Amino acid sequence: MDNTARARRPNAKVGERIKLFISDEEVLISGLALRKIFKGVKFGEYTLPEAIYKMARNPMMHNGELDKRMEFVEQGMLLIGEKWIMPQSFIWAMMISVITAPENSSEFLLGKATFTLYGQQFNVSELWGDKSKIFEKFPPIGQAYP
Repeated sequence: MDNTARARRPNAKVGERIKLFISDEEVLISGLALRKIFKGVKFGEYTLPEAIYKMARNPMMHNGELDKRMEFVEQGMLLIGEKWIMPQSFIWAMMISVITAPENSSEFLLGKATFTLYGQQFNVSELWGDKSKIFEKFPPIGQAYP
């Protein structure tokens, strides 16, 4: 994510560019992760970009583990309060936001990699730098995307 965020905002500091990237992609991330779209919403003291940066990215980079206030679970649960409990689909959605970012249009994978999301199959090689296939399968996300 940081390499993509750096390509998008080469002069921004790491924290700023990562939070801005997540903010830029928040419609796609929330839409894919929850099938509900939100953008710029503050949950308690944090927005989604702030929470991901402060409770996931930084602790993972510096301590090798998530902050105790954040947990990713297999079920589609979302609970935000003193502790953020989020579905693992957020991790997938963030990966998809990086893959489909226009800054990554020249990237590729050797071989064929596919994934299924909500019953829709996607070929990763066809998604690099192109959100259109996501928007085709999930039109509300495309309509809400800035």
